Amino acid sequence: MQSNRINSKKTPGRPEGSKYFVLIQNEKKKRLSQSKVAKNLGISLSTVKRYWANGIFG
Repeated sequence: MQSNRINSKKTPGRPEGSKYFVLIQNEKKKRLSQSKVAKNLGISLSTVKRYWANGIFG
């Protein structure tokens, strides 16, 4: 029996364009801490950390 993974066209990894990326970067521009951003957006701190360093703003 052949595995479905061999025929799959899906690319590995997390999909680009998270709905949180822009929101997190906007909060980051306000100079808020990661924990404050997580609390304000109602998302986990790990989600904030995932997208924090990937932004254009330092």
